[in-house]
Amino acid sequence: MIRPRTKGLKPDTQNMVQGISTDFHWQKATQSYGKLIACGQKRFLSQKSNLSFPAFLIQFNNKMTNNETHSYYQWRSKRDFLLLKRKKCNRPQRDFPKSSLAKLSEEAISKPWVVPLTRDLVSEKVVILKQLGLVDIPNDDDKDPLSLGYYHPNMKKAIKRLENFMNDCIDSDGWVEFTRREDSDGIINFSCCSQVRQYSDDIITSAKFGQYFTIEMNVQKVVDEAVASYYDNFRHQNSDGIIVFVEPSCGDGRIVMQLSNSLQSISAIGFFIVACDLDKQVLQKCQENLSNLELFKEGKIVLLNCDYLQTSASYFMSHFNTGGKQQTMKIIVIGNPPYSSGVGDGQSIDRDLPKKFITHSVGIGAVFVSFLLPQRYSREIESIQNQIAQKTSESWTCKYQDLEDSRFSFEGKLFHQPSIIQSWYLNR
Repeated sequence: MIRPRTKGLKPDTQNMVQGISTDFHWQKATQSYGKLIACGQKRFLSQKSNLSFPAFLIQFNNKMTNNETHSYYQWRSKRDFLLLKRKKCNRPQRDFPKSSLAKLSEEAISKPWVVPLTRDLVSEKVVILKQLGLVDIPNDDDKDPLSLGYYHPNMKKAIKRLENFMNDCIDSDGWVEFTRREDSDGIINFSCCSQVRQYSDDIITSAKFGQYFTIEMNVQKVVDEAVASYYDNFRHQNSDGIIVFVEPSCGDGRIVMQLSNSLQSISAIGFFIVACDLDKQVLQKCQENLSNLELFKEGKIVLLNCDYLQTSASYFMSHFNTGGKQQTMKIIVIGNPPYSSGVGDGQSIDRDLPKKFITHSVGIGAVFVSFLLPQRYSREIESIQNQIAQKTSESWTCKYQDLEDSRFSFEGKLFHQPSIIQSWYLNR
């Protein structure tokens, strides 16, 4: 705080300057604290990774010596919270609520949220709406537009924990920087209210379903693994059996297209391809991309709008035209499963979907599974084997290879995510 200079001035001049101090600009703050207001309407763009992350709108409050409270609003990034954590506090410091910060941030990826504007926030409603760019958005059915599904009660505890952490640090050197009267560097606009309501924007949808699309080079590698398994084990499949290739999260269909071309190039017979996805919009895009393929026209590629983790072998079989014959089925699963799910609508966020995709594949009778996965899953093999052992008494072997070029497309841009191709073989 810049204080008025009074030393060395004449008494009347001192009184005049001190008289000005009755204005709040010269009042000393007796209490300072922060409140979380919203998250996700703006984002923090990392210059290092070129990735963007939800930013938090924080209300900073200074209670002055004249008992007035003056508030201002700034956008802060996850990085700001981490910098605050590194500063030592004079008062007893709570453990850093890492899980709460992650939960609130991940909730905002698909559905930017705002706390209910009640109690002490009612008088600040217009200011907050302006900060969020919602000033000109009409209310629906006379409801507050900020209460239309962007906040749910089970977020309350996480918000409280993060606020408690902030306010435990008000005596630290980091608090001065954290409460600066300017937004953090790298804060960018992300979405308008209509995009939040409809949830139809491609970026929001891809984030909601954990969609990271694989570059062509790596698509070919994972397809080669599946085709090699088919060629080595099933090319002599007898006439009463079929092979079903399943892509659990097909996205725009790039893996399915490459798989179709590769199977035709080796004159494969006796197979079907199933492409699953939760997202109806991206499945429609997949259908458009596959529409000119001969296998699609012949009915050998089936698109299913479903949750792969709720499927079964009989569910897949029911969608094939087998000419009325009773046939045995071998399942080969390949793909690039989502890394997380459940954002929004009060659901929990599942950050470990790849494991579930692998064990579910084993559970429905797969004989081979090959996935593009984050590199950390090279350290999870034993854990996955233990989970497989709970599904079946059969023995499985795992092999993996690091990807030299581990780029994925997300939000229309290419990003690097150290990754592997992990393949699971049923021991015979």
